[in-house]
Amino acid sequence: MKLQLLFYKILFLKVAGCLISVQLYAQSSKLIGHIKGLGNRPVVFGYLQKGSYKLDTVLANNDQSSYKPKRSDDGQIHLRISRSRYTSFWYEPGTLTVSDSIDKPYKLIFIGGPENTVLNQYRETIEWPYEEKKQSVSDSIKILLVEQERKDILSFIQDHPSARTSAHLLCWQTISNESLVDTYERLLKMLSSEVQATYQGKETARRLVVLRNQPVVGKTAPAFTLADTAGHTVSLAAYRGKYILLDFWGHWCSPCIKSFPRLKQLQQTYGERLVIIGIAAEYATDKPQWIRAIKTNDLNWLQVSELASDKGEVNTQYNITAFPIYLLLDKEGIVLERTLSIEQIEQKLTSLGNF
Repeated sequence: MKLQLLFYKILFLKVAGCLISVQLYAQSSKLIGHIKGLGNRPVVFGYLQKGSYKLDTVLANNDQSSYKPKRSDDGQIHLRISRSRYTSFWYEPGTLTVSDSIDKPYKLIFIGGPENTVLNQYRETIEWPYEEKKQSVSDSIKILLVEQERKDILSFIQDHPSARTSAHLLCWQTISNESLVDTYERLLKMLSSEVQATYQGKETARRLVVLRNQPVVGKTAPAFTLADTAGHTVSLAAYRGKYILLDFWGHWCSPCIKSFPRLKQLQQTYGERLVIIGIAAEYATDKPQWIRAIKTNDLNWLQVSELASDKGEVNTQYNITAFPIYLLLDKEGIVLERTLSIEQIEQKLTSLGNF
């Protein structure tokens, strides 16, 4: 009889726990804002939902605002009240608040829920102090501060293994500094299984695979076949036996556009000995702008695109996270140079002599 009663007690607790979890999950979220100096300006919220980035706009009233956040794919929602800066917070059920001043829109404080508490802690102890320190120092000191900030971020991640914020920070570290793969893998394994299963945890794991396999100097560049502006396929393998320069760019990228005259000079200097292939990170809806940029800048070398922005298979496999990026390949498809600098490509080609 006692065993039977114990069984029913355990069953009741489990059912009650599930009901509580369902109720919490179903509970909606509301963000109440009081931002000094905001007045009646618009507040723009951005979030990823079913793979698409969506925007909601709310008009403030005498510094006050109210918004019902939508659940996002990654759990995060961006808030922008200034064109130059934005901040973000975690979607959490219940009532959240955002406050402080419009003078520093990136320093808004979000209250509500355990994840936003951890996020505030990171910002108040690491992000904001380092940002202010880096504003008034020399470049050499800034480099030292960036390195110390990275160490503090990694320590923060280690100290908060159950926080989704840690997975978010770790994922960004795989982008900002690609040299610490072993450290990132160790930290990912330290995170709780729940955090590893989040969007950020899975994205970090994916990034680590990319970093381990990306084409760097000494490795063979992965084969690809992409369509040009007319829909005709262009295969990297078709140009084996020639030196190849891959130019990852986009019509929206000012530094990319500025480098075109130097790419033209390389084409004139090396002629048929050097094949240049431009790989543009464009959305399908941006194809007209892509074609216009090619015509406006009179680019007469091969131009292809996945038309999947920077999320396409080739951009992902090549680990393209900044633009422009140049890869110089030898006749066997081995990477000789990988850089953001067209100057380094020029120097490398010069060092090869009359190839």
